[in-house]
Amino acid sequence: MKITSCTGCITILLLLSTIAAASETATVHGVAYEWSTLSPLDNVIIEVNSTPIQSIVAKYGMYSFELPEGSYCITASYYVNGDLTCYDEENITITDEGNYVVDLLLVPSYLNNSTEEPASYVYSMSSSHLLILFVLIVLLLLVSLFFKVRGPGSSNPESVNKKNVPNGFSNKAAKGNSHTPFHGNRIQPIARNQSLMDMSSDHQEILDIIRSAGGTISQKELRRYLSYSEGKASTILVDLEKRGLIRKVKKGRGNILFLTGHER
Repeated sequence: MKITSCTGCITILLLLSTIAAASETATVHGVAYEWSTLSPLDNVIIEVNSTPIQSIVAKYGMYSFELPEGSYCITASYYVNGDLTCYDEENITITDEGNYVVDLLLVPSYLNNSTEEPASYVYSMSSSHLLILFVLIVLLLLVSLFFKVRGPGSSNPESVNKKNVPNGFSNKAAKGNSHTPFHGNRIQPIARNQSLMDMSSDHQEILDIIRSAGGTISQKELRRYLSYSEGKASTILVDLEKRGLIRKVKKGRGNILFLTGHER
């Protein structure tokens, strides 16, 4: 009789402890939805990291777990032909008994598992844009340097060799290649008289330069328009002075040249 009484007491205690433990659990339930259509997903595998781990295949996306107090992670996985296509996870903390509704929204798996790929993609795109910008800047600098070296008048050879000649005196005449007459209101080359006989084209060129300058020019300025040496120019000037066609007046360290009849 005593053994029977002890067995009955132990059974009652076990039943009471089971009832007490059951009264301290909570029900966690919800629905798993597909992210683009917000429709319940069928045959979703839902797990919770309880002890032991609980896992179910949710029909029409609906699930339910009985969990004691504590913190848990509920995961939902959806497979197509053995490949994971959608996934979601939610954390929950149970503090007392009752019902906890945790709905799951499954999104494409690559949004959860490849967070580093978009960053690297953005970085690679930024690098390519920087490279293109760098190449454009280099090309602009090269073009700018090219035009700077050539100069604005480099396409016209005459603009490079052109000198400041007196009004009415062409660059061609300044080089001693001809004695082109002056136009407009300029005085024409002096008439050939006895003093002009036996003169070379270099003599005539100097007379034309002095006349185009208004009949007066410094010897230093005259040399700018002559293509031959200073010694030859001095010899011609001496001969012109002997012929009475010009006159030299000393001024400072140089000479002022006058056409006869234009002395000042």
